[in-house]
Amino acid sequence: QLARGTAGGFGELHTDNHTSGPQRMRRHIRSDNPVMRQFFSLANKYGGFVQIHSQQDEKFNEDILRLTAEFPKTKAILSHCLPIAKPDDLARLFVARENIFCELSAQGEIHPKLSGQTRPARVFSDNGIRADWQVLIERFPDRIMIGTDACCGWFDAYSDMVAEIRRNLLSHLAPEVMEKIAYKNAVRVFRLQ
Repeated sequence: QLARGTAGGFGELHTDNHTSGPQRMRRHIRSDNPVMRQFFSLANKYGGFVQIHSQQDEKFNEDILRLTAEFPKTKAILSHCLPIAKPDDLARLFVARENIFCELSAQGEIHPKLSGQTRPARVFSDNGIRADWQVLIERFPDRIMIGTDACCGWFDAYSDMVAEIRRNLLSHLAPEVMEKIAYKNAVRVFRLQ
């Protein structure tokens, strides 16, 4: 499928979500492991992507920087922009490698409510985009894209997720940045043209 262009890559692959998501889906393994190397190798051969759900720490940084250096034609997409990472953490990865991207799903107010959590929204809320995230998005508009993450039986909330993204994230961005984040980056990274 990769050779024919009917598939663009692999993911979302969970390597380290030991503190997030449903308990039955939690795991904690290194991102640089033999199976992931096979995914990266195949994606590299065909210019595809590997989307990883992981938590950011020094071991993950070592793994993703090594993988993206050894497989430079593979686009590494970091799900949820790494759930516990700060904008500065992502900026360092973006500066280090041109083939690292992230997607901003589940970063508003809806997902914590759906999962019964009381934590504040990480990136955007009814008050708009957090200032540190706005700086990251404006500095790296070609490396970030949106997503919905209507997982975990939350498909009925999909329309609400899209409305939240439009209202609390996209409406606070300059038109050219908004277009990239909303769809142009995904079209380019996933080769949807």
